[in-house]
Amino acid sequence: DDLEEGTDYMRNTGGVTRMIDPMLRMGIQNECFSSVDWVTLSGNFDYVIENGYVLHGISLPKPTLKSYVSYKETIWERMHGKKADYTRTGLQAYLKYNHMVAGKILELNRDRGFDLVYVHDFQQLPQGRFLGDFSPQLFRWHIPLCSQLCDDMIQDMLLSFLSRFTAVVVSTKRYEDELRRIGFRGNIIQRYPY
Repeated sequence: DDLEEGTDYMRNTGGVTRMIDPMLRMGIQNECFSSVDWVTLSGNFDYVIENGYVLHGISLPKPTLKSYVSYKETIWERMHGKKADYTRTGLQAYLKYNHMVAGKILELNRDRGFDLVYVHDFQQLPQGRFLGDFSPQLFRWHIPLCSQLCDDMIQDMLLSFLSRFTAVVVSTKRYEDELRRIGFRGNIIQRYPY
């Protein structure tokens, strides 16, 4: 049941930014996207990146940021069968960040009329609920998933949020099977890396 390098995944030294940036550049270069807006936790700014996409930064006050980071790490730990306690302050920070992201996406959509919203990873999992259905919304499941390690609360949270996306993109057939095991009935696309 272990994942095999070269078959199930390719080694990547990097995280979300290292995956998203090349995907956006390739999509723009190949004219898959006419424009791209990327909303990220990086401070209050709008910054145009060469080759045509715009970073829109979201900023949290330091205490809220600390609680947000702690809460998202708790989610990750619980998804992987580790004991970690949720806090009300952490949940509030996680939801505040996601409300801010949704607000920015909705603001940008009013100006641009998005054809697609792409959400990458569990840090922004609530977006499927917060955004409504103004355009198709893809969610990229980016981390390992083993349903047997996920407690009932995590499984309920995943089903509640993931069911609101048009489709969920996973890297491996195994992750698709794991989502089905917890009861996800939505559209799943298995594709790696993009």
